[in-house]
Amino acid sequence: MKKMAILCGVLFCIAAGIGAYAAISRSVGTENAAAARVEQQAREAQYVRERDEKYRRLLEQGTRELYELKDARSARQTLEQALDTALDDTQRYQAWRWLAEAAEDTDPALRKKAGQQMAAIGKSGRERSEGLFVAAQAEEKLGAARDAVKGYRAAAAGYEKEGDFIEACRCLQYAADAALLPGLRDIRLCKNILAQEEKLLKRAEEGYRRDMLLYDLQLAKADIERREGHKEEAQRKFAEIEGNSEKR
Repeated sequence: MKKMAILCGVLFCIAAGIGAYAAISRSVGTENAAAARVEQQAREAQYVRERDEKYRRLLEQGTRELYELKDARSARQTLEQALDTALDDTQRYQAWRWLAEAAEDTDPALRKKAGQQMAAIGKSGRERSEGLFVAAQAEEKLGAARDAVKGYRAAAAGYEKEGDFIEACRCLQYAADAALLPGLRDIRLCKNILAQEEKLLKRAEEGYRRDMLLYDLQLAKADIERREGHKEEAQRKFAEIEGNSEKR
């Protein structure tokens, strides 16, 4: 019996030792895992900081090349690098926006793509509308008048939803002009767009920009009279517009 008691005591001590060792191992393992996570988080934070700094440096360089050095080609290359470095849609939107500016006079296909990307990733209705407008301008340069009209009207609808009636009317004026471009020349469509703009302009805040939009709208309506062969009525409207302009 004494031997059995001694044996049980030994086995108990061994089991306790094994348990203590396992507990220590778990504790050490947990500490190592926590340290590894902290180290990984530090590496990720450092990566984000370095990439963000690179993006901002490239974006600044690209805009300087575009506006100060007047080198659109170099600006495009630099801004494309910034786009590849962007961390999120906010940064990508800005890169596409500046790429659209760089491509305005040289590459309508790239400008169209930039506008489409802006419309796709813009976070606000205003940003998406800006993208639609940019893409529509590119469509116009590419000779796709009908697509340009659709794009301008879509941009106008976006601005209207945002409560910016001035920008909405500006987009509609572009749409009306595009409706008269070669390949479309749709006077009826142009008149419908101008009527839409006239209604919307009444909701716009009074001021210089509203006055200028109203002036352009009146000129466009007089031009429609001329295109439809109503020369006397067109001349009367043009004279009336000029008279009102001189009074102001």
